[in-house]
Amino acid sequence: MLTAISMSAISTNGVVPAGGSYFMISRSLGPEFGGAVGILFYIGTTLAAAMYIVGAIEILIVSFILIFSHISNSIDYQCEL
Repeated sequence: MLTAISMSAISTNGVVPAGGSYFMISRSLGPEFGGAVGILFYIGTTLAAAMYIVGAIEILIVSFILIFSHISNSIDYQCEL
């Protein structure tokens, strides 16, 4: 029900001003619900950014290990010849 109310408010107002979804939710459902949803959006965005950073670092580490192990193996092979 709350989602339907929020969607109807978004569709009838057209362009969403600064504040995005938090502004629309607080305007249609009141500041109490808007504040609660805003805090959850903030926490979710913060955790998502942390997960993206950890994932990017993990890929970089794995890539560097593969590249350097390949370089190391080719150097060892050339020294044996």
